[in-house]
Amino acid sequence: MENDRKLDDRPEPGASRRVLVAVHGREPAGWENEVCRALALSPRAAVRVLAITDVPSPPSAALLPAARRARARADAEWRRIEVANVGRRVDTLLSALPMVPDVAWANVADADPGRAIVERATVWGADLIVVGVDNADWLERRLLGAVHERVVDQAGCAVLVMPAPERQALRRWGGASASGLGGQRPATAKGGA
Repeated sequence: MENDRKLDDRPEPGASRRVLVAVHGREPAGWENEVCRALALSPRAAVRVLAITDVPSPPSAALLPAARRARARADAEWRRIEVANVGRRVDTLLSALPMVPDVAWANVADADPGRAIVERATVWGADLIVVGVDNADWLERRLLGAVHERVVDQAGCAVLVMPAPERQALRRWGGASASGLGGQRPATAKGGA
């Protein structure tokens, strides 16, 4: 009987969870739907969306004032483009979420958004970090590492890495009728039939 009472006194799942959803701008298209599905499992969780802008500022050897001004204009434009890109991702996510979460912005100057996400999660006391798979090209991932991998390596709490949504399987031409392709033959690569 004592065990039954202790089980009934437990807090409901998700009642006091703090979930940090990190938006770094390199998430795959459609990942926000997967985030909504994951957050639906903890409807009472406190959710914060962290928008990360990553605009590195490498050292410059410009000696002339005109070159320094041109560099400053280029940096400002890069920052504007990055903020617009991340802002679009955040707006898409907010429109898909059933609740209105707290939104925080952070600018990363040292080119390590993964560490910045982990630091903000620690300060906020997050129980879970939700981050999308880094969709950067292979060279950038090879040189700098993927954002989601750095978050998983450095986080002191649970991390949920949201993969790219599954795409519908493409039908092979051999299995489809010509009428299903609009009467056109599919393009073939060099050396193909």
